Amino acid sequence: MKTSISLLLTILLLLALMLLNKTSQYKIIIGLGNPGLQYQQTRHNVGFQALDTILSGEESYQTLQKDMYYLYKLPAPYFLYLLKPQTFMNLSGKILPAIWKKTGTSVKSMLVICDNLDLPIGHLKFKEKGSSAGQKGLQSIIEHAGTQDFHRIFIGIGRPDSRQDVANYVLSKFNASEQMIMQQSYQVIQESIPYWLQGKFLSIHESFNTYSKSLS
Repeated sequence: MKTSISLLLTILLLLALMLLNKTSQYKIIIGLGNPGLQYQQTRHNVGFQALDTILSGEESYQTLQKDMYYLYKLPAPYFLYLLKPQTFMNLSGKILPAIWKKTGTSVKSMLVICDNLDLPIGHLKFKEKGSSAGQKGLQSIIEHAGTQDFHRIFIGIGRPDSRQDVANYVLSKFNASEQMIMQQSYQVIQESIPYWLQGKFLSIHESFNTYSKSLS
């Protein structure tokens, strides 16, 4: 009897360790944007649009929609979560503690995708850490994470001319020619995700540099 109980406890312990190990493998990509139909396809929402492109290439994933976020779970071989905060851009970091608890991820396994005014339209930059570069959603992530040491992908949206206010510019939509460039940029990001999951950061830098030069 004691042997049977001991064997059962051993099996349960092994199963628990397997589950813990599987959960710890997961990483998370956070795309920044504003919720609502009126903000779709705007310059400030390129993070959401990049995630949509990643999801478009997947046949099987789980979706969890809450008031504060949309969460997508991609199983093996990716072991990856994709997150769209629904808090509006400037409060993007507010949901981090709840998301980390739910997914078993952390700042060490996180990649953020967002827009950047200082890069030309469609240009891409990967950074392993650093400041928010003036992006308020990213600044919220930094404040709630308590560190700048996490990965991010910046997508260039250019700057407005002197006659247009920045706040209005980031909420404006791309014109037809710009949208074609952006679709290519999202695809380049999609192709870079396996590199990120494998820790091949130099490959991401090379891919983004080559692509961005092709747009110049």
